[in-house]
Amino acid sequence: MKTEPRQVIADYWSIVNEALAENPPDDSGERLFVYMADIGVGPDGDVSGLSPAMQKGMQRAAIRGLTITRDVSESDYQTKIVNGWKYLPVVLGRAGTETEYLIRAAFQSLGGIVANDPEEAVYIVANSDANGDELNSKNRYKIQFNKENLPKANAFWSLTMYDMTNNLTPNPINRYSLGDRSEGLQYDQDGGLSLYISHDPPAGGNESNWLPAPKGKFYLILRAYLPSQEIVEQSWEPPPLEKY
Repeated sequence: MKTEPRQVIADYWSIVNEALAENPPDDSGERLFVYMADIGVGPDGDVSGLSPAMQKGMQRAAIRGLTITRDVSESDYQTKIVNGWKYLPVVLGRAGTETEYLIRAAFQSLGGIVANDPEEAVYIVANSDANGDELNSKNRYKIQFNKENLPKANAFWSLTMYDMTNNLTPNPINRYSLGDRSEGLQYDQDGGLSLYISHDPPAGGNESNWLPAPKGKFYLILRAYLPSQEIVEQSWEPPPLEKY
């Protein structure tokens, strides 16, 4: 960012109003903006006329709101845990129209910028391994899909690596995800698939199935595009991440 962070906070509500004017909310947000009009927030809002004390309070609210959304994005809020994996809230992708604004802010805007409707894509997040320990590059991990339990997607599926700033992680082989479209992926003799997650390459000639991890903590997102109904309904169980 080229802008001083304190200035961003000072301008936060003006930026919000500009964005709302360019992309007005639909009818589902009407009641919310009737309420927020009192503090100068909305498509036609203007916070410049608020008292200095009110403007200070609005800046504190912005900082507090960003703290809350980050905490929620890293929490289990309205998620389903399966083998250490988190199915994100079922309203993801349509949280705004369902008036689930905290989910939209934390999981869609902060955590992923945008989210599709579940019928188009489902996102399953791993922050911990099979024992509940946070994922960390001091360990090596393996995830083993048997032939019958590979992710069922009518388009494609992928497993993507992220650091704790929600960004892809630079690595020497420029590999940021693995999935059914990955070239050179080696399947097990029985038709299953074993993937290896670690900072350094795995031993035993398994580099084709290696997803490089950054130093320190990280997390993974398993995406299924045009997912099967069992994934949409969150009944499919991804296998756990095992230390090896």
